[in-house]
Amino acid sequence: MYKGAWKLRWIGTSRRPNSWCKIIRSVPRYRTKLKDIMVNISRIRENRESNIKTIKDKKKQIIEDVHRLKKEINLHLDKLQEDFMKELDKVEAGCCEKIESTVSSLSDQEKEIVQCNAEIENMKKYASDLQAFVGMRDIQNTITKNENCIQSIVQNKNVEKVVLDFSINANIQDFITNVKKLGSIMVERCSSETIELVRKKDRQAQILVTEENQSVNNMQLNFKRKIKTSCVETRGCCVTEKYGYLFTDSQYNGENLVAVNSNGKTEYTIEYHVLIVPSI
Repeated sequence: MYKGAWKLRWIGTSRRPNSWCKIIRSVPRYRTKLKDIMVNISRIRENRESNIKTIKDKKKQIIEDVHRLKKEINLHLDKLQEDFMKELDKVEAGCCEKIESTVSSLSDQEKEIVQCNAEIENMKKYASDLQAFVGMRDIQNTITKNENCIQSIVQNKNVEKVVLDFSINANIQDFITNVKKLGSIMVERCSSETIELVRKKDRQAQILVTEENQSVNNMQLNFKRKIKTSCVETRGCCVTEKYGYLFTDSQYNGENLVAVNSNGKTEYTIEYHVLIVPSI
């Protein structure tokens, strides 16, 4: 059985020779279209892969920016903390220094009172009346002085309780309360102007219009070459992909299919009755 015999059946007849020739002529154009599609697929794939790389690179940049921002915030907070601690030390030292001064003054007074008590006991045991009189006068002066000191401490509010407290900066508090996200991630879409697609739509449309407007009566044939065959009456011809020729030869005893190569030499002849034609 000859493979593809069903194709040869209507090629050799006079029913649809023009349609078959049109299909054969369309093969190079279809191949060009397929090639263009493959080129466009390759270019679009490269563009999309490049876009993926751009997205991943942008992600790395965003991560670096976030880390840098975090570092800047931490450095700023460390600076604020350092300045605040210095101020806290200064305020604490000032408060404690004033209180310690009062405590030191009270300690001195306490020593004087203890000394006065000791002198009173000694005078009771050993002092004469004159010595007791002079000593009690000195003790009275000491008592008066210490009473005045205590009164001065109270009047100067040196016995008020000092409370150290802390309030957070309102802006920082607002930052903690109101700032819920570090930032917003935006996705922008724009046309890929860098893709240069192979476009032959206009040319193809022009070809199709030309083909649609053509008719057998308007076609002009150009003589290319003359081929000698053994055919008695040629009723059909077709050019193969390898630039060979197929002729249908009608003779008194039947029809034959004659194959001629590009050099004009007959390759083989097939009797038409041996062709098995499936129903189509």
